[in-house]
Amino acid sequence: MKPLDSESANIDPEISVFLLLCAEHQRLVEGIAVRCREVVPSDPFIPHMTTYFGLGAPVLGRQGLVERIAHVTGPVSQQIDGIGGESRFWRASYIALRGGPQLEAIDAALKREITPYGPYSLFPHLSLVYSNEITSFQQATCRLIAESALREARVSELIFDRVGLFQRHSPDGAWEDVSRWREICSASFHGAR
Repeated sequence: MKPLDSESANIDPEISVFLLLCAEHQRLVEGIAVRCREVVPSDPFIPHMTTYFGLGAPVLGRQGLVERIAHVTGPVSQQIDGIGGESRFWRASYIALRGGPQLEAIDAALKREITPYGPYSLFPHLSLVYSNEITSFQQATCRLIAESALREARVSELIFDRVGLFQRHSPDGAWEDVSRWREICSASFHGAR
C-alpha cells in the first residue's frame, strides 16, 4: 500500500490513524496472519493498531496530524495481553494489547488534533484476520497459531515505530474491502525534540 497524493479527489473523507509495527515485528505478525488465513479466509492487510477512525478533520491537515502524533512519544511499546476473538468482522481474531501511558498520550493528542472527534473509542489490539463468518473452532485455532509463534519468537511485547493516516481509495467502497486502503502519509515516532 503506497502513499497517495493526499489531495486526490477519489479519497473518502473518513480517516483511520494506524500505529505501524517495526520491521521485525511486522514480519512476525504477517507470518502469523498468513497461517491464520489458511484457517479463516480473509484478505491480507497491513498489520496495525487503530487509534482513530471517523469523519473528523485533522486541525493541521493530514501530514500535520501524523507529524504532531509522531512528536508525542518515541516508539510505542505494547505488552501482549493474549489472543482474542469475537463474532465481529473487525475483531474476528486479534492480539490483545495492554495500552498504557504512551497510548493514552497518543489518544489525548488525537482528541485535540481531530475535530469533530466523533464517537471513536480506543481498543488496543492488532487484528490477525477479518471475517464475518469465523467459528469458535477457527478462533481457537488462530489463538493457538499466534500463541505458539509468539512463544517461539520469545516476543511478549510489540513495538510500533510509525504512525500512518489511511483512507479508502474510493468513497464508494466499504472499509471491509481492505484492498482499497491506502496510506496517505506517515511519520516515525521520535518524541519531543
